[in-house]
Amino acid sequence: MVSNRIGVSFSLRQASDTAMVFEMADIAEALGYDSIWIPEAWGRDAFTLLAALAVRTTSIRLATGIVNVFSRTPAIVAQSIASLDDISGGRAILGLGASGSRVIERWHGVKFENVLRRTREFVEVVRLIVRGEPVNYPGEVYQLRDFSLAFKPPRKEIPIFLAAIGPANVRLTGELADGWLPIFASRSLLDSGAEWLAQGAERAGRSSDDITVASYIPALIGPEGPPLIRRHIAFYVGAMGSYYHRLMVRGGWETQADEIRRLYLVGQSDAAAAVIDDEMLAAVAITGDREQAVDRLQIFRELGVSLPVLALPQGASPDAIRATLKALGG
Repeated sequence: MVSNRIGVSFSLRQASDTAMVFEMADIAEALGYDSIWIPEAWGRDAFTLLAALAVRTTSIRLATGIVNVFSRTPAIVAQSIASLDDISGGRAILGLGASGSRVIERWHGVKFENVLRRTREFVEVVRLIVRGEPVNYPGEVYQLRDFSLAFKPPRKEIPIFLAAIGPANVRLTGELADGWLPIFASRSLLDSGAEWLAQGAERAGRSSDDITVASYIPALIGPEGPPLIRRHIAFYVGAMGSYYHRLMVRGGWETQADEIRRLYLVGQSDAAAAVIDDEMLAAVAITGDREQAVDRLQIFRELGVSLPVLALPQGASPDAIRATLKALGG
């Protein structure tokens, strides 16, 4: 059965405009959106903004989209997400990911290493703490003992979603997480990802049907959409590390991915964006008029995305964002 749930995420710059985030959250909640996902990199932190949304809203779920597993300990993330769940009356979702070496090493000053092991232990420790159990955890990365959370959040199980695009990370998601957060989810990635999720779920003795596929889908209707989303995609492929380049290569766009990266490295970001043709754009994004956008959203649902998360590109005008939310959430 195809779900009709839908979420929305902001760009880093949009998330720094709290007045706009508040307004768009009000619109999304009124339209029945499932969730709002707040990113975090080197601007506003996600938890503070989500706490403000928790006291402003009443029904929409509130998600970190994402916080990384390097810059905070699992204990402080568990305290933060449990506090958000308490303030919001049980509406919190914890979105976690590795981020990348550029952010982790240059901004946080932490070595970007042992990603799979760190992620596994991070999830296990957060779950122990949120359940209220005494925490004695003799891990390879984290060693905790003789503490427990000093208050009771509304739920002992807060959903944990993992941002993953490589085979090993997606298998780990299938094994441990409640949801998978892919980005630029073409048919190729979703087909491969479904197989990797199932392999991970089988290791844990559960069904991958129980894992929510919450894909970030760049989306903006109207004439602003294609150029802004092309720039959005090119920035990730060209400037945000090798993960996204490899993702596009696996999707069948090796020539384009190589050219995007080459142009970005020599400072030609506009030319890099122009490499993304209409076919590539349509495979990973939602653009066009209202009718075309609704049709594209349905295709993603049929490909297995159970919770599409509209990723509004940086530079989108408030009017275009409002129109997109209303067109796809109505």
